[in-house]
Amino acid sequence: MLTPVVFCFVPAMISLEEADEKTAAYLFVTPLGKKGYLSARFGVPAVAAFLITVILLPVFKLTALSPAAILLFAAGGTQQGMIVALLILTLSSNKLEGMAVTKLSTLMILGAVIPFFIKDNLQYALLLFPSFWIGKAACENILIYMIPAFALSAIWIYFLLKRYLRKM
Repeated sequence: MLTPVVFCFVPAMISLEEADEKTAAYLFVTPLGKKGYLSARFGVPAVAAFLITVILLPVFKLTALSPAAILLFAAGGTQQGMIVALLILTLSSNKLEGMAVTKLSTLMILGAVIPFFIKDNLQYALLLFPSFWIGKAACENILIYMIPAFALSAIWIYFLLKRYLRKM
């Protein structure tokens, strides 16, 4: 999840800088519009993060992973990166706040380690975090746990994107 988070953090900070300098409004009136701006600003880095993760994960893995697991974990990590970027954009109004929110929002990734250390039902306290389900899938080697991870990621992204668009 770290590679996609870093890849998605950079455009979030660039977007905050454009908002600080009041240049974002001018970019929206170009032929790209808001959707094109968001695609260029977040879609391209997210796709790059996915591809880099698919390449790096087999090289630096700690355990054997199937090709399906690599693709699913890369996709889940990419969605996690998009969630962190959208959290930065929706919760901060300038670059300084963006740095503080970055530190807080990356705590969402810690949900991935919980299934490795807490084995009883207490671990389900974090079931609303997609990273928890990614960690559960990795810990128990059961890829079906990626379904709730993708569903929760879609919900997080939908609501955060909706809030960000209202903020713009």
